[in-house]
Parts: sequence; structure tokens; C-alpha cells
Amino acid sequence: MILAFETATNICSVSFQDDGGEIHEKRTERKGSHSELLFLYVRELMKEHDFSIADLDAALVSTGPGSYTGLRIAASAVKGMLFGLNVDVYAGNTLAGFAQSAGEGTVHAVINARRKHLYHQKFEVGESLQLLPGQKFLSLLKLSRC
Repeated sequence: MILAFETATNICSVSFQDDGGEIHEKRTERKGSHSELLFLYVRELMKEHDFSIADLDAALVSTGPGSYTGLRIAASAVKGMLFGLNVDVYAGNTLAGFAQSAGEGTVHAVINARRKHLYHQKFEVGESLQLLPGQKFLSLLKLSRC
């Protein structure tokens, strides 16, 4: 089971992948809601799918680029939730995640950096890196065990 956090943009998203590989998500596009809703979404997913944080095999957290505040909120949440548990933590590039979902070929992933700027990265997407059983994600970096 995997719990994933994406908070690099105005979207606050918490996703849960169960043992069967099905993905469940809670999200909002409300600006400035990350600290308010992140833990509520985790609690709702835990209740709806009957799991505890200790049951997780891994947690994924975005490393950006994106909102520094949003990224800090998710990283701090993961660190606090997993403290003292034997759960692997992985960090992934936000733009690589967007590119991977687009399919194969040349992909230009872009998000708004505000003030008339963009975050941009070009990807040649093919076979994704396989790091976790049944899980594909580009540019994952194993951080540590909490």
C-alpha cells in the first residue's frame, strides 16, 4: 500500500494505492488549502479503505518544482506521520510525474511559476523506471526510512 502527496501547485492531492493496485484520491484546487486539508484527506482515505499509516509499504512526496510552502507542508506531514515506522519514503519530480502520465514520446511538462514565469522540463518518455512492485514512476529518489 502506498500513500502519495502532491502539493507543488494550487492542487492539494493525497492518493492511496491499495494492495490490489487500485488508486483512490482526495483533492482540491483551492489555493492555500494544503495545510488545512492534507491531514483530513489522509484520515478520510484511511477510514474509507480501512488502513493505518503503519500498514503502508511506502510513501511518495513531490519534490517540485513548485510552491515552496506547499512542498514543505507535504514533506513535513510525511515525516511526522511516518516517524518511528518502518515505511520507505520516496521523492519524485513533479514535472516527471506529469510527463509520465502523458504517455510515450517527447513531452514538455509545464506548470505556472507565477510572475509571468513557467517551470518547464522536456522528457523523452519510454519505459518507466520500476522501483516498487506494481508501481511505475519517473525520477523517483529513495530518501530514507523514517
